[in-house]
Amino acid sequence: MAKAPFETMRYSIVKQTAGRGSGSWSAMVALVMLLSFGVQAQDRLPTRLIVPVSAGSSLDIQARKFAERMAQAFDQPVIVESRPGASGMIGTEYVARSQPDGRTLLMAASFVPINAVMYKAAIDPVRELKPVIKLVESEVFLVASSSLGASRPGELAAIARARSGGLNCAAVPGYSTLGCEQLRVLLGGAITTIPYSGTGPASHALLAGQVDLLIGSAALVGSLAAGGKVQVVAAMGGRPARAPMNGLPLARDTWPGFVIQSWNGVFVAPGTGDALVDDLNRKLNMLLLDPVLVRLLTEQGYAVGGGTPEQLARALSDDIVAYGRMLAAAGIAKQ
Repeated sequence: MAKAPFETMRYSIVKQTAGRGSGSWSAMVALVMLLSFGVQAQDRLPTRLIVPVSAGSSLDIQARKFAERMAQAFDQPVIVESRPGASGMIGTEYVARSQPDGRTLLMAASFVPINAVMYKAAIDPVRELKPVIKLVESEVFLVASSSLGASRPGELAAIARARSGGLNCAAVPGYSTLGCEQLRVLLGGAITTIPYSGTGPASHALLAGQVDLLIGSAALVGSLAAGGKVQVVAAMGGRPARAPMNGLPLARDTWPGFVIQSWNGVFVAPGTGDALVDDLNRKLNMLLLDPVLVRLLTEQGYAVGGGTPEQLARALSDDIVAYGRMLAAAGIAKQ
């Protein structure tokens, strides 16, 4: 096995200095101790978990929960760093261009495959990111301001036509933006897409009546619905929603083919070695067995993920194909 740089240097010093007398021996010991400290210091460098959406978003909150547990599991600091902008593309590209040392991780969500099919400026995630693990899956829901008076998806078309200027939809990077754009096409252009940097600002806008619609995860929608100021209109998945959202109409029953599902996962730079990726995958799989973390995630409506890097790679490529077909069917050109 090839020696690490520090180990190679230490071996060389020992070989050259041995047998030169007590003074040389003392110098050798001092140098070896210094180099050993260097190895330990290198091992204690922090891991950075990059979140490509705004602080306070559901993805950012989840990243901070994971970071706390990761710091314990990795026995080293884990720093959450928000790098929002350009529908998540700024933070995503930052990780793709980072050093392939396994210390800069992307906390990714469905915006990665969606950006790949929606925007010409987006990186190619299949070539320019390396998958580590799928952390969670989440159901997705369409929510309306309670003042809108819509309780089913089929009612939105009539409401949009009756309103001067139609309706507007809060678009967060990822499936939310795709969903708003799809609704605009399905409702004959009577929807205006309003971009927001994260779910925090978008949900505040919905509660304040500044936007009419929002497409969000079970965790976000559950917290919004609890306040009674929003109406959950439809489940966006391919099958009926789990409790407590069971019984909701499916968007696809009103608009065939309109299906959105969500996952969050971890990626690293493309040149990262397989051994580093496998080590990260092993540690994160073990983390997903933590009963405290599992309870926190399931209470928020997430299904705990896990598995191999190859499984996340398949989810990524499958989504790119599915969302590409959705955009093509809706006649939405790549921007």
